[in-house]
Amino acid sequence: MANIDKSKNEFDIIFKTAPNVIFRVRYRRCGENKKPDFSTSAAIWFSNHRGVISGGQCQELALKDAPLFYDFYKKWNKHHLKLLTPRQLEALASDVETLKGFGSPFFEASDGDSEDRCSDMETRVLGWKPHKAYRIKWDTDGASLKECGLRTSVIVPFGMDEDEVADWLSDTYGFCHDGFCTNFTTEENCEK
Repeated sequence: MANIDKSKNEFDIIFKTAPNVIFRVRYRRCGENKKPDFSTSAAIWFSNHRGVISGGQCQELALKDAPLFYDFYKKWNKHHLKLLTPRQLEALASDVETLKGFGSPFFEASDGDSEDRCSDMETRVLGWKPHKAYRIKWDTDGASLKECGLRTSVIVPFGMDEDEVADWLSDTYGFCHDGFCTNFTTEENCEK
């Protein structure tokens, strides 16, 4: 589930959905609000990431090339600025987990992160790359990778460590492997 502060039932996540696009999903108090509410926003940045071309409620435009995120937006937009029931919050958290598993870089605010810090993280997230496992050495018992439907390079869920990636590869593809490299850790252990 999404990293929801159980005492407050709040979260704030910034996704990078394209090289110059961020999508923010929030269920948290804002300002003097006594109760949290749900909102999304998006921003399309110039390629140098020094300014916004379009921001705020531009999800229709910003997410047009990111179907998973666009579908999430369309499903949940009717709840914009509303308090969610416990059942709705559980469904929302599940859908957010699906987005997190897609492989797009994201920043998940922790309790105590200020609005200024979260806004600053929007530009930092734009510089992050999707996490990739490559040079995967699949154990196929002599069958070709093509016969097994396997590739030697795949995008993995963002934020996993190497042990989690190792398990995820086997669980997702149904084959054991004898190692891999990643683009998000040192390559000291990655054989050339």
